[in-house]
Amino acid sequence: MKTFRESIFEQIPKEVKEQLANIPFRAKRILEAVSKSHILFQNDIAKDIYPYIRRIAVDFCLFILANEDTSFKANIELNKSGNSRHVELTFGDNLLTASHVKGSNDLPRDAIFRTELIEQNPMLPFEDITSRVEQLDRQYMILTYGGENLDSVDFVNLKFPLREGGHITFDLMPFAKRAVGEEVVPSENTDQEIAIELKNFIEQIKLAE
Repeated sequence: MKTFRESIFEQIPKEVKEQLANIPFRAKRILEAVSKSHILFQNDIAKDIYPYIRRIAVDFCLFILANEDTSFKANIELNKSGNSRHVELTFGDNLLTASHVKGSNDLPRDAIFRTELIEQNPMLPFEDITSRVEQLDRQYMILTYGGENLDSVDFVNLKFPLREGGHITFDLMPFAKRAVGEEVVPSENTDQEIAIELKNFIEQIKLAE
């Protein structure tokens, strides 16, 4: 007996799971390029700004994915407080955001300001899928990633937060390893070009403020 979200996860094509699983690794390559090319990162103070740049890099990679594959669409959205932006990626009837978390079973702290998205998720996740017809505009999910060290990626998960509390987690790491092995496949762009793209992306966000 499958749950509603198990069915959704199975319906996501393998190539899409691989694309999503590789987002944090792709962002890591960008951060490595930026840290080598920018004097700011040569100082210990960079440890304070690293989480913010990492978040922007991951969101930037979601944006790149939407530009590369027309089956995806990416929008920059403000949170409810109006003090932070994030990228929402849509594909099919799914809406996805990405967040770094400390542990593989954690939800991001800022998931609380996306209550309106969580409210769209089904109330009874363990109900037999055949016993109920779900009426949803979008199914909300979170790509979570993290690791033991500040810049490591030890896990990549796809989470479905539930409005009644908690969440359902699916492990995406097997798809990342299947797609890239132990090394991330190099982009067609050089590291320097990617770093420039990220810089321009950040400047565009500032101009929109």
